[in-house]
Amino acid sequence: MKDLAPALTVLLVLLVLLSAWRALPVLAVLLFPDRLRVSFEDPLSIEAALSGPPQTREWLRRLREMGFLVMGVKVERLPLWGRAVREVALVSKESAAYASVVLHPDGSPANLYFHTPLRDGGMVFTSNSSTGIRSARDGANIQHLPVADLTQVLAAHRERVQALQSAGAVPQVGHTPDARLQATRAFYRQHLRQNAVPLIVRQGALTFVLSLVLLGLVVAWWRLR
Repeated sequence: MKDLAPALTVLLVLLVLLSAWRALPVLAVLLFPDRLRVSFEDPLSIEAALSGPPQTREWLRRLREMGFLVMGVKVERLPLWGRAVREVALVSKESAAYASVVLHPDGSPANLYFHTPLRDGGMVFTSNSSTGIRSARDGANIQHLPVADLTQVLAAHRERVQALQSAGAVPQVGHTPDARLQATRAFYRQHLRQNAVPLIVRQGALTFVLSLVLLGLVVAWWRLR
């Protein structure tokens, strides 16, 4: 066993480094949510998005038909070396909702979501992604509806917003870029606070922590031998 300790140590070091590359940006934003960087790109970038791949253009056309207005291209970037996510951001006064078409690096659509912040600090969030954390507690109503029909996703979102309005909730959807950025930051603060454990597991942070513990145990055992 002693002869295997150096090789095991090397493997654990590699595992720590690999998991750290993925986990540390997530841990950083969990500990310091305000370190999440969100901004709108130069207004000229929206022209490139609007003339992007056919499916992106089709989704944006359908959203405009549903009453949404394009605000610009929003970028969300995790701290440290965390990846950046680009999305075309839209807003609708009639639907009391923000919408975003999340983009792949090639400009094609990854998924779509609707987001309605509430005045009391709660929110309603609905996406057409097949993955993601669902929540219906502490004011955060997060659902995923993996269907191709965007009107169906919006209908499901509006139904939940209207149910909360009937209970006294008040949507708070601003139409300026600053209001949109504030809503994004508020979403992450609430979402990260309420779903820290599953997010840690999904993003590999738990693997990183366990790898550090195992590495420490192996090194301690090796030195004691």
